[in-house]
Amino acid sequence: MFRIHELFLTFFYFGKFKTAPGTVGSVVALFCWLAFATVACGLGISFISQNIFWSIFLVLAFIYGSLATPKYTKKFNQVDHQTIVLDEVVGQIITLQTSFVLIQDAYFQEPVLMIIHQLTALFAFRFFDIKKPSIIGKADQMKNGFGVMLDDVFAGLFAAVVTQAAIILYIALVVY
Repeated sequence: MFRIHELFLTFFYFGKFKTAPGTVGSVVALFCWLAFATVACGLGISFISQNIFWSIFLVLAFIYGSLATPKYTKKFNQVDHQTIVLDEVVGQIITLQTSFVLIQDAYFQEPVLMIIHQLTALFAFRFFDIKKPSIIGKADQMKNGFGVMLDDVFAGLFAAVVTQAAIILYIALVVY
């Protein structure tokens, strides 16, 4: 069972990177999200259907991560081991999908908008995940599987607000 938990909690072993495994997990999440969004939009899958897919994925990943983390980390005698990046994947996808709502129709026609969205989402999420201000830090202090996952959900929501603000600013200053 340890190997199954290791596979999913390290997000297919991307969490095993020696340097910056959390950032690696976030970048992998960004590429997974972008690949899915590209295929879904190319196939004409509605934004609502995409949201349903991501909502199901995020809820299942959150529940799994909350329950499996204590079992996996028992080996390391540490609650939030650095190899666990499923929490970063969840938080990063929350940031990307939540902020995508503003620009979904023009997304693939505006390369600059895509770049602003992706880079702002990545850097804002990593900032909030590392610095842990406000309730993000309080969730991190829970020191259990639920807290491991919850702090990244909050970081993802905070980063989504920053990303949406950057998108609105870009549209206001450049597009209009």
